[in-house]
Amino acid sequence: MEIIDVTGIKLTPGNEGKDCLGNGEHYDENGNIIECCCNECDYLIRCLSEEEKKMLRIK
Repeated sequence: MEIIDVTGIKLTPGNEGKDCLGNGEHYDENGNIIECCCNECDYLIRCLSEEEKKMLRIK
C-alpha cells in the first residue's frame, strides 16, 4: 500500500513503522531529517506492535 502524505512524503504503514519514510528516522535528498508524520497518519494502527495494540484496549 502506498500513501502520499500532504507534505508529499510516501508513507508505508506496517512493520511497526520501520519502513515508512514518515517515521522520523529518514533523510531527504538534501540530508535533512524527514519530519515524523505518525501523529497525523490515518494508518498509524497498522504500525503498532501487538503489545501496543493491547495497551490501547485497556479501559
